[in-house]
Amino acid sequence: MSLLAVYLLPAAVAFLGFILIQMKDGKLNAAQRMASILSLVVAASLFFYAQYYNTNFLYSIWVDLGLKITVSFAAPVFFLFLKTLTDYRGLRAKHFIPFIPSIIYGLLLTTAVLCMTESEQIFYMGHVIQGESGEMETSLSFKIMEFFGHRFFKTVILLQIVSVLAYAIFEIKKYYSLLDDVYTTREGKETHKMLWFIGLCLAVIVYALAIFTVPHYSFIPMWRTVLYIIIVCLFIGTVSYLLSGIQYTAENLRSLLDSGSVPDDSEQEANDGSLAGRLTNAMTEHELWKNPDLTIVSLSEFLGTNRTYVSKTIKSSFNGNFSDFVNKYRIEHAVKLMKSQSKEDVVLKSIAIDSGYGSLSSFTRNFKIIHHLTPSQWLENQ
Repeated sequence: MSLLAVYLLPAAVAFLGFILIQMKDGKLNAAQRMASILSLVVAASLFFYAQYYNTNFLYSIWVDLGLKITVSFAAPVFFLFLKTLTDYRGLRAKHFIPFIPSIIYGLLLTTAVLCMTESEQIFYMGHVIQGESGEMETSLSFKIMEFFGHRFFKTVILLQIVSVLAYAIFEIKKYYSLLDDVYTTREGKETHKMLWFIGLCLAVIVYALAIFTVPHYSFIPMWRTVLYIIIVCLFIGTVSYLLSGIQYTAENLRSLLDSGSVPDDSEQEANDGSLAGRLTNAMTEHELWKNPDLTIVSLSEFLGTNRTYVSKTIKSSFNGNFSDFVNKYRIEHAVKLMKSQSKEDVVLKSIAIDSGYGSLSSFTRNFKIIHHLTPSQWLENQ
């Protein structure tokens, strides 16, 4: 019991802290709930891993099976977590497809173990896992478990890591594109924290894979196992910190876009150029770009049309997204202000605010996108 406490107590404390840190208004949002499930999967795999070195479980094939199944489910759960952060429409049936390989893998191994005799199970743990010598006539179930549960296991995990990394890159790029179609700046969206989270996730998975590549019959000291627990607990705590700083989750984005779903029957208006003219007028005459909180939803409401038509018109008539369209007017105004003042009198923060930016960093980032120089560098060249 004391040995179990050494393994489970740190994970339990970390998970409880995770829940308490994430909870706001007495509840968790969709992304936080999915992150909680992910931390449980990690904790479960940690528990099964620890039992390899608990003599009471030394020859239990169910410990080996539990470890392999829980680890195989880590990547699909992470996939759902990332989806809840980046897809404002919410989870749908197709998003659970990544679970199919893990379910098939788990069912295959479970069936193989159930069909193995007790002597085969003991031989598997002793010969295959612990590296003991000996020969035995084995069944097809044993061979399936030996190949998919031992030799092929590392390949399964590696394939999952590669697929999650590829998906994460694709999904984050798509999410950034969505933000640029809705907001004039990513400032305050804390999207970079998701990239840190992805890196941490992959680092922990890779570290776990490195441990699994050590032959299980090799003795691993208690300190190394405890170190693994500490790393996982720090990982869970770091995730808690990063998630608590994300201000715009998929739920916030969905709430904003739902509020802008204005029925509109004038789709032809988006095609005949009149909407493009009204967009230009809104920027030049009404100077809506001065509002640092301007979104495509508020712009659509001002024009009395649907945000979908506005987005299509901006892309077709102005060759860019909503963020590009608005920032062009802001940076043009900023350049005029800087040209009208001497270099000594230019206060960049004041110019940023006058140009519709909520912060100097946001102004600098967008200025560099258009002019390939920071505002300070641009001034030095004048």
